[in-house]
Amino acid sequence: MNYAVESFTGARPTADLTLGNYLGAIDPVLTREAAGEKTAIFLADLHAATTHDPRKVVGHSIELARTLIAADVQSEIYSQRDFTKEVMAVELAIRGLVSTARLLRLPTLKDKIKNNENLDNANTALLLYPVTMAADIILARPRAVPTGKDQLPHLEITNEIIRKFNRAFDASLPAPAAREVEPVNIMSLDGSGTKMSKTLPRGAVFLSDTPDVAHKKIVRARTASGPGPEMNEAIDNMLAIALPLGRRGVDLAVLSELTELGERVKQGEPGAGNFKGVVGDIVAAFLRDINERRESISDADVADRLARGREWFAPTASETAEYVESHFWGDAQ
Repeated sequence: MNYAVESFTGARPTADLTLGNYLGAIDPVLTREAAGEKTAIFLADLHAATTHDPRKVVGHSIELARTLIAADVQSEIYSQRDFTKEVMAVELAIRGLVSTARLLRLPTLKDKIKNNENLDNANTALLLYPVTMAADIILARPRAVPTGKDQLPHLEITNEIIRKFNRAFDASLPAPAAREVEPVNIMSLDGSGTKMSKTLPRGAVFLSDTPDVAHKKIVRARTASGPGPEMNEAIDNMLAIALPLGRRGVDLAVLSELTELGERVKQGEPGAGNFKGVVGDIVAAFLRDINERRESISDADVADRLARGREWFAPTASETAEYVESHFWGDAQ
């Protein structure tokens, strides 16, 4: 089999997106598109449904698609739910190629079990999460998967499964390469030292926040009483928010001045309030723009975009699923 897409990534629709979600998942896609590379994006409905009410996931998925469109993502977008049959066909064929012990060694799976429920009560869908993810990748046959270090083990186990399947069933599924990217870890604004998360709303800025609310959250963000590691982390975190958001609509001179002001604040000079005010202005302007765009995108527009993605991906999904099933069941001849 040949590769079908150049680059491939997924986005998990669970609730309102935070700025951390946007900067970690959507902004990198825009950056790659600006460099001439389109990335196939699937809305990971089945993954979200392992830990969230599936009935709510559907609505979150539509809103995520609306946000991707509003962000001017040009890559193809499709819903994993539209290819449940094909994903499950591949997953069935590869389940027996990986042990439970191997799955439980995955750091991200350990975290999901820890964050959602203990091992004794963890549901089988959560345990099989990495296998479903492998099935998604196999189904798309990407040449490369952009991934940070925290997700790299998922790609490694996918390639292990591909090698085992090829050996066991005399197949030639293509293995994707890892395209390592620097992870974007936006931290909570409350100084807790944890990532910005939907589960800690007091330290998160949501895309659904009004510009005024977001500005207030930034201005009230915890820094420190003086220079040191805590102040450095707070300033660097706010720069990690402001610089990419401002890159597409703010004068570069303003961003340069903001960076210089941040460095002076880290050295103990006054100006933390002014610094946070400028960051708040950038965040507010970004939210104002993207939410105006979101409001202009109708449900019909979203449905049309997902239909286009479904039509685009259908031949690849069908071809891969049939290939896997024919080898798995011994009907290749």
